[in-house]
Amino acid sequence: MLHNTANGNGAAGIGVFAGPPGAAAWGNTVSGNTVLNNGGAGIMIHSHTPGQNVNDNVIVNNMLSGNQLDEDNPIDDAPTAISLFSAVVPIQHTVIAANRISNEHYGIVTLNAVKLSGLPSNKYDSSVAVPVSLH
Repeated sequence: MLHNTANGNGAAGIGVFAGPPGAAAWGNTVSGNTVLNNGGAGIMIHSHTPGQNVNDNVIVNNMLSGNQLDEDNPIDDAPTAISLFSAVVPIQHTVIAANRISNEHYGIVTLNAVKLSGLPSNKYDSSVAVPVSLH
C-alpha cells in the first residue's frame, strides 16, 4: 500500500487483516500514504484467531490525522492513528517509523505486539495526548 489517499472511510483508513484461522497478512509495506478523518483508526493491523500470521509488516512515512478509534482493540478508547491488535498470537517484528501524526488522542496503540522497531522516529504534534501506548 504505497502512496495512497485513504480519507473519510467509514472504518479503518488502511487495514492489514488476517481472515479465518491460519490466515496470513505478513510482510506488507504501508508507506507514503495520507490517512485522514476515517471512522476507525488510521492504520490497523489485526489478528483474531489461532494460527494467524500478521508479522513483519512495515508502516513508514505516512501522514495521519483526525481518525477515530479501533473498536476491536480493547485498549483503544479514543481517536488513534495506528493500532496493532492480536487476540491470540503475538504480532512479531513490526516496523513503525517516520510517520507524522496529528489530531489524534493516541499516536500508536498496541495490544500483544512484540519486537517493534522505529518508534522513536515518529513525529507527533502537540494535539496527540499519548504518542505511544504499548500493552
